[in-house]
Amino acid sequence: MDDEAAALLRAVELAAALKTISEEILPQVVAPEAAKPLAIGLALGEVLVSRMGQHGDPDVVAIGPSVGQSAAIQQRLPGGTIGLSADTHAALPDWLRAAFTWDRSALAWVSDALNYDRFVDLKVSESDAPGLAAATGALGTAAVGPAALLMVEDRVPRHELRPWCQR
Repeated sequence: MDDEAAALLRAVELAAALKTISEEILPQVVAPEAAKPLAIGLALGEVLVSRMGQHGDPDVVAIGPSVGQSAAIQQRLPGGTIGLSADTHAALPDWLRAAFTWDRSALAWVSDALNYDRFVDLKVSESDAPGLAAATGALGTAAVGPAALLMVEDRVPRHELRPWCQR
């Protein structure tokens, strides 16, 4: 897998993790009515990222066609969904591409079922990676913090799952 394919896979993994956090963890931390589901748009392309502003208080700025394209996709989606541009969808591996369907109103490939648990299941089933072991009777829980450990129902990770942090 080349760098671009790995970065794209990582972006979809992070989008799935954000969806999981907004749906499962955030309602436990804030009032459930305040925890709104996220709509996430992704578009493949080169982006210039910089910091602008006064010293000590810069703003991160991203410039490029894919920034506007992903924002437009996101605005056409209902909460709780991940949307991909056509070229982003085409660049995904087959095992992940199948998780998305074309939505004419969003003009994007969309999935409302792809969360982090589903992403891991798809990745493990594709690669037969030994990263997860089955555990009967495990209760699905999640914790937020520096040592966050995400436990999936009926599966216990052998290592910390923190897709939102650099490994």
